[in-house]
Amino acid sequence: MAQGHESSRGAIASELNFDLETLSVFKPTATDYIVDFLNWPLISGLLILIGLTALYLELSAPGIGVGGLTAALCALLFFWSHFLGGTAGWLEVTLFISGLLFVAAEIFVIPGFGVAGIAGLLLLFASVILASQSFIVPVTAEDWNRTFTSVAVTVASGCGFLVAAIVITKHMGQLPIFKGFILD
Repeated sequence: MAQGHESSRGAIASELNFDLETLSVFKPTATDYIVDFLNWPLISGLLILIGLTALYLELSAPGIGVGGLTAALCALLFFWSHFLGGTAGWLEVTLFISGLLFVAAEIFVIPGFGVAGIAGLLLLFASVILASQSFIVPVTAEDWNRTFTSVAVTVASGCGFLVAAIVITKHMGQLPIFKGFILD
């Protein structure tokens, strides 16, 4: 079926000796449109940027609050959309969770910044890159373009996060939205 090209449903039915009523037409659902929208590189980059910034805000203020929930929601939306889009699997989710555990161990258990922190960051980076593409090693020119796009979106989101973190740190007590995060 996938090798032939027919101009209508009737031509397909006659070619395959099927009754026209037995052929089903699949149309995209609302979920398909949402997944396609969330898989655009710009939207994926915004999810990464918002998630990192929210996580930074959460770590700046004690307790579990809006920042942690927003970061978790962004991560869930990113991986859910790529999972349903067919580019992510359990490997990418496992790499992401392992990366978070390595970074958390580096921050809360192991003093300084060393092997565990670098390994965690590399695992997080690899999980986001692999979730954005359907292959592991690029072979064709199209694969290389997709990899370049994935890396560019991830790096741009990371740079945007660094700018946001600097602005938030510098103006934490001056911006009205952040005054609630500061203890007097």
